[in-house]
Amino acid sequence: MRWPRQPCWPRPRCLASFERVLLSCYRPGLGLAHYYDGAAHVRGLLADHVAAIGTLLDAHDASGSEPYRMMAEELSHVIIRDLWDVERGGFFDRAPAPDDVGLLRLRRKPLNNAEAAIALDRAGFREHALGALRVAARQIEGQGPAAALYALARRQLIN
Repeated sequence: MRWPRQPCWPRPRCLASFERVLLSCYRPGLGLAHYYDGAAHVRGLLADHVAAIGTLLDAHDASGSEPYRMMAEELSHVIIRDLWDVERGGFFDRAPAPDDVGLLRLRRKPLNNAEAAIALDRAGFREHALGALRVAARQIEGQGPAAALYALARRQLIN
């Protein structure tokens, strides 16, 4: 049995909800906060920015609205400025914070460098996307199902 095709009535509400959440957590030049309850908490996580860049580009593709693409580009600039490892390539998991203590002082290269490669390539930052892909390639061994993101990124960027 085929389900009847439903009209795309929720799209404007979905985009409006996404914009409300995004804009409450976003500050120009500072990027996204992990969550916002009147004050920014934990700002500068790679995973948050990568997810937002991908979603903004999807919103642009679905709506044709240029501000979505522009915001994806802005967030790409933020992670390149704050999270890019200039010496070895790839992205760190988060931006350093002056109040970091203990293990929080150690910045790591997360597995989502492959996901960052996909998002940055879509946003037009191919050089950084390829650098993130190279870091993801070095991390692939022993990653199990998480290695699928590397395969997707490699397919998009190389093949």
